Amino acid sequence: MDTIDGSDLYAPSYYSEYNSPTPVINAFANFIKSKKFDGTFFNYYEVFDIYLYKSPLHQSFLVNDANSTYKIDIWNNAQDITKIDGLNVLKYPTKLARTPY
Repeated sequence: MDTIDGSDLYAPSYYSEYNSPTPVINAFANFIKSKKFDGTFFNYYEVFDIYLYKSPLHQSFLVNDANSTYKIDIWNNAQDITKIDGLNVLKYPTKLARTPY
């Protein structure tokens, strides 16, 4: 799990690796609860067999809280796409407008 603040190139990010799914699921669930997102995700897309990271499925979407937009990327396991290999959360410096595309 990797978190990045896109508004400050020098801001510390948080990176962690887990041997089992429970800690990453708990960390992500606690993050989601703490942000109080205003509605559902938007600008969802899927990329298959991305060359930057050996993942058969990469899912990406945006969510807004009261002041900011967050991009969440999910990198699925190469052998079993029902499992997650990576999770990135990027905070944008401003709140982006929700769009239908």
